[in-house]
Amino acid sequence: MAQDTHEIAVGKVNGNWKAKPGKIRVKLTQEPKPSITWTPKNCKVTLFFPDPDLFGEHFYDIQSGKPRTLKIKKLVVDKYPYAVYCHKDKDDKDFAEGNSTPIIIIEK
Repeated sequence: MAQDTHEIAVGKVNGNWKAKPGKIRVKLTQEPKPSITWTPKNCKVTLFFPDPDLFGEHFYDIQSGKPRTLKIKKLVVDKYPYAVYCHKDKDDKDFAEGNSTPIIIIEK
């Protein structure tokens, strides 16, 4: 059975902001449509999705320590890179890394 909700933690690892895991794989035929929960640790984050159809919007803000779950709305085979911008304070702001760019992969 496929996983209904995928968990992504966002926080600092060895001095760099990271989204872990950086890669999520979802099956095209998965029902119900899966959700992804982001949990920022010690920072507010802004998620940016170039394809707004994946979740319904381009941007989502998430407060530190407050998980946010988004249901995938578009199950089309493709790769969906996205960005996670971490804002801790004026001196500690940067994009989180995944394995490279965080990505959601929908496959057959």
